[in-house]
Amino acid sequence: MHARNVRLTAAGFTLALFALAGAAAWRVDSRKTAAASSQSPDPSPAPRELDGRALYEQHCASCHALDEFATTYQGPGSGVAVLELLEFLVDHGGATTDEDRAIARFLAAP
Repeated sequence: MHARNVRLTAAGFTLALFALAGAAAWRVDSRKTAAASSQSPDPSPAPRELDGRALYEQHCASCHALDEFATTYQGPGSGVAVLELLEFLVDHGGATTDEDRAIARFLAAP
């Protein structure tokens, strides 16, 4: 009788172990599927490159002549000045952050 109880208990634990392993494998598989579907490519069109010149004309040209910035933001030593320009643009005017970056790229381009 004792040996029969031991075998039944061992069989029960083995079944429970297989059930837990199967549940864990199923859960991991469902997470991978959910992650793959959330990372699927967005059908929306790719963002277009903003035109810095047009944005400068729209947001800045009425108050600032392009000559003001001709040498300030161009050249090898202008990195800090361009960062300061970005900080200034964020606090000044009505352009978005992406538009501010496009304006700064336009002003820094040779």
